[in-house]
Amino acid sequence: MFCKQNKHPVVEKPSHGEQVFVDFMLSQHYAERRIVADYAAESALSVRHFSSLIQQHTGQTQMQWIHLFVIGQSKHLLLQSDLQVKEIADRLGFPEQFTFRKYFKSHTGISPTEYRKGNK
Repeated sequence: MFCKQNKHPVVEKPSHGEQVFVDFMLSQHYAERRIVADYAAESALSVRHFSSLIQQHTGQTQMQWIHLFVIGQSKHLLLQSDLQVKEIADRLGFPEQFTFRKYFKSHTGISPTEYRKGNK
């Protein structure tokens, strides 16, 4: 949209829902925080309202988005670094290597080590 008088684009202020969505997508805490209630509280919204806003803008639940992000980061670290699986687990906020392996396998169907070997 352009303003007729000065032909500069008019920047529309995002709605509250759009701003919540943007803040959630730009969050750098997915690795450490996987509890939706934390994000909802940070946005001063109920979990239900927060969840519906995220789903409205992404077509996915907030948990699906968090899982996609964490798995994406995991894959990146497995392929682009020489970090041990335990170090990756620590970096991504898992309490122990076993928990990370179980999480990764439940979302990908293979272990982190298998993923690394099969993609290098």
